Amino acid sequence: MKIRRTLTLAIGLAALAVTTAFAQTAAAQSSKTTGPTLIKDTENPARSAVQGSCMVQWTNIGGNSECDLMTVPANKRLVLEHTSGICRAQGTDVIRNAQIQTTLAGAGLWTYLVMTNQATTVDGHYSVTSQPMRAYSDPGSTVKAVAWFEGNPIDSAQYCIATVSGHLVDVQ
Repeated sequence: MKIRRTLTLAIGLAALAVTTAFAQTAAAQSSKTTGPTLIKDTENPARSAVQGSCMVQWTNIGGNSECDLMTVPANKRLVLEHTSGICRAQGTDVIRNAQIQTTLAGAGLWTYLVMTNQATTVDGHYSVTSQPMRAYSDPGSTVKAVAWFEGNPIDSAQYCIATVSGHLVDVQ
């Protein structure tokens, strides 16, 4: 009888040990599949950085003129993050304003640039801008720099150079 109890107790303890080991293994496997998952950030700005630059020049007396900074690739949306630029005018000529034109949901949008008079020399007046921005542009759209000039252009002495930087993201 004593042997029977001892044998029953030994079998019970062995079954308990096996059940506990199985439960611990199952729990470990479960935490591997339901725990944190590492994700590769494919839309990291550094992976799809873009920059564009162009020069706006006037060939007529006054008015606005523009240049193409870049065309957004198909299946991508452009996220602009920074712009900078310089404009030059001569004598009494004035560059009234400058903008970056983007297209979102088919509508043209303007981001106006804050121009600061930097210097006046015998060659002309120079205004500069450098500012963070957050603007978006649709796939296939063209991003433009636009400036408004008042005066009489002489040998392309009046101009603005604009630069933008940002990154592309996939369109879902």
